Amino acid sequence: MSTIQTEITYYTPEQRPAPDVRPDFNALPLENWSATVVDLREHGATSLDEEGFQFVDAPAPVKNWRDLDELDAVYAGEMLDYIKQLTGAVETRLSGKPGLRSAAPLENRGGAMMTGSFVHADVSALGAEDCLDRYIGDDADRWRQ
Repeated sequence: MSTIQTEITYYTPEQRPAPDVRPDFNALPLENWSATVVDLREHGATSLDEEGFQFVDAPAPVKNWRDLDELDAVYAGEMLDYIKQLTGAVETRLSGKPGLRSAAPLENRGGAMMTGSFVHADVSALGAEDCLDRYIGDDADRWRQ
């Protein structure tokens, strides 16, 4: 099984921020931890029900992964349909735009979008409420139920 030794940077606040507080991203408390990373694709099948994720082959007819317009036009709808087929979901929605992401400095990203370079959660309970309002709109209250 393929493994690598590395360091992973974690966001380590002394106290969890209140749900309505957005930390200063230029001065976050961060700490490096040693980690062994294992290529789980060699481990065997995974399932959404057991592991909460699943490895699948999902080839896409995207020619340029750095072209955000092509990703919007081709990849987004195709993945929404694929997720419906894979999960049996009645509806799927995007929260944000698809795109190649990188933690590299802006001048070295080559069209890729910014990503966090440390372990963190993107959505708090308050953030989930905000996503419902932003991406679902008038139908958000139905989904809150």
